[in-house]
Amino acid sequence: MGELMAKTTVLQRAWHFGEEMDWHLDRESGDLVFKFPETSVSSSAQIIGAYEAQSETWTWAWADASLPDKLKAHVLRLREYGQQHSFERLVLPQWTGPETDCWYMAALACRLCQAQGAYRARLDAVSVFMIFSQVQVGSGPEPPVMPVEEIPEHTTAEFRNCADNLDEQRLACCRFLKRGTRAGVPQAELIAQLGLSTPSILELAGYSPDAAEQVMDILGRISDEDIAAVKI
Repeated sequence: MGELMAKTTVLQRAWHFGEEMDWHLDRESGDLVFKFPETSVSSSAQIIGAYEAQSETWTWAWADASLPDKLKAHVLRLREYGQQHSFERLVLPQWTGPETDCWYMAALACRLCQAQGAYRARLDAVSVFMIFSQVQVGSGPEPPVMPVEEIPEHTTAEFRNCADNLDEQRLACCRFLKRGTRAGVPQAELIAQLGLSTPSILELAGYSPDAAEQVMDILGRISDEDIAAVKI
């Protein structure tokens, strides 16, 4: 447990691990992303097991048929270790006990799998324990491409919420162009949708002709670098 605590302290000092606003685990790729106000941190994760608080029951990931094999490959090392050292809790598919015992399982997993840290994700009454490695501090994986038909409605809502804030309008322009470009829409078509077509996105957002002209002026001063840098 001491080794896991030391690793956790390093992560806390490096990128404020434990203070994240949100997290996301991609069940297909195994990417675990921690989201912060100004950045995100990506990592490669493995699920160790899950703890159900009401019944005080731990279930090993290798015993959960609903989990993709890729997400539980490393936990098999713990079962093998349990078989070799006659450690019953590592071999039984389920066992009961206090939640603190789950952290000992996570600590052992970190050590045997040489992971950089462990994370407990709370999902209603269940806590999912994971280990992670290959940590990268930065923007994290790009979000999925937004369907073309959803972009105008989403952008209309964004502009409706920032009608009195020029800085936010500029960011909304950047996000609109980035989403549209990623979806394969030509930039000229995006510009037309925003302020030239009838009805335009800005018109649907309730902008007056003067206010819409001001946004289009902002749009004209946005660079490719601005678009690339904005987070969506």
